[in-house]
Amino acid sequence: MTLRCLIVDDSPRFLAAARGHLEREGIAVVGVASSLGQALQHAERLRPDVTLVDLDLGGESGLELARRLCRAPAPGWRGSPTGARLRLPGSFAAGRLR
Repeated sequence: MTLRCLIVDDSPRFLAAARGHLEREGIAVVGVASSLGQALQHAERLRPDVTLVDLDLGGESGLELARRLCRAPAPGWRGSPTGARLRLPGSFAAGRLR
């Protein structure tokens, strides 16, 4: 089964880079959002397995988004406000995303 991911970041450049990298690694990017409101709408509609969230969404808080997503999880979802650990490819985890 393919892992389904929603990416939330206010940088179009990062959204494109992260999407390309994750898709090359076999992860299906089911949506992208650049604000807390968009992310909540996409999460409700798309029900991703994992959400990659920027901590600083311009004037909004990625941590607040994570808290809100954890309060209203999808059926069958398991997680915690601190997030789940996900093994990512070395270049992604080391911050060498280009």
